[in-house]
Amino acid sequence: YNTGIQAVDVRSVASGPEGALYALALQPDVAHRSLDGGQTWTPVDGLTNVSVDELFVDAEGIVYAASLFQLFRSANRGDTWTVRNPQVGNLQYGFTRGNTYYRVAATVTPQGTLLVGAGPGGVYRSDDGGATWSLARWAVRVADLAAMPEAAFVISTNGVVYRSGDDGQTWRRLSNTSLLETADVTPRRMTTMSGGGVLVPTARGLYRLSAEG
Repeated sequence: YNTGIQAVDVRSVASGPEGALYALALQPDVAHRSLDGGQTWTPVDGLTNVSVDELFVDAEGIVYAASLFQLFRSANRGDTWTVRNPQVGNLQYGFTRGNTYYRVAATVTPQGTLLVGAGPGGVYRSDDGGATWSLARWAVRVADLAAMPEAAFVISTNGVVYRSGDDGQTWRRLSNTSLLETADVTPRRMTTMSGGGVLVPTARGLYRLSAEG
């Protein structure tokens, strides 16, 4: 399904309503869109060479692209993009520490709430598509975020998982034992399962977290 994508290094794939597919390919750093189920792909304007790291789509078909320093939003399936800049308060402070750069981790809940975090900057939430942001959880070094109908989850860089049952407004730590201690490797990603639960890939194997935590 690479027809139209020049690079073979595809970093992220997302699906939206009405069969629209989105993929991020490096070399060059370009996002692509497919309207025929992945048979052919065409580049989308506005996301060339901006170091996009992840693509995701909400239930209404709004497409989001997360880069190192910015969050982009498209309401027309990638034809045009606007910057929904989460560089506010402590989140901006969390992007860089010395020579360390933290990527923007982001997800959207089934209710349409955006959740973002970056390293030690904590977790921020937005109920208006990223126009305004509020601090949802401080004192957590964010590695990744994930959301499902039952709950939202954030995993820290030291493998501790937090759960929110109110669309990211409040969070509680799930366990005193971190995944880092269990897997002996720093977790970087999470993905939700349609039947419930969260998967965390690591260099030591694939771990599953139940929806109840």
